[in-house]
Amino acid sequence: MNVRRATVEDTDFIKSVYGHPDIWKAVSDDNTPDIEVVDFTPLLSAPTVFFLIPDAIGVFFYHPWNSTTYEMHSAVLPEHRGKGAMEGARLAGMWMFDNTPCQKIVTLVPVINIRARFLARRGGMVEEGRVTRSFLKDGVLVDQRLYAITKEVAKCH
Repeated sequence: MNVRRATVEDTDFIKSVYGHPDIWKAVSDDNTPDIEVVDFTPLLSAPTVFFLIPDAIGVFFYHPWNSTTYEMHSAVLPEHRGKGAMEGARLAGMWMFDNTPCQKIVTLVPVINIRARFLARRGGMVEEGRVTRSFLKDGVLVDQRLYAITKEVAKCH
């Protein structure tokens, strides 16, 4: 599986992945605008933001918290879930560690998103905390779990 950094030319693919009904339902909260009005172009042009595409299975989006810690968001097409998703996540993370100053990857996962929690844990991430009542879904504030992996752990995983 190959991983590449997305460019502005990949906007339609990225929008189609996030716009997949199964994905948008999981990643959007009650106040997220409709996918039709979301513009990924400014993010795709930002030098410290990375959309990584492993063999068109989906998109792994990384944005910096600081110079060494990046938050990751995954969006894997349903037909590629399972081993393909795990391999894509692993390779995207390794790409970040090998090509950026990234030393730690974190992700916030709403407790109701079981697939994302499974992917984080299977990818070697460990739960480091909980952000309570921080994701509004269907009128209910739910907790998010903070998962993380360091470069050293990922290289051994």
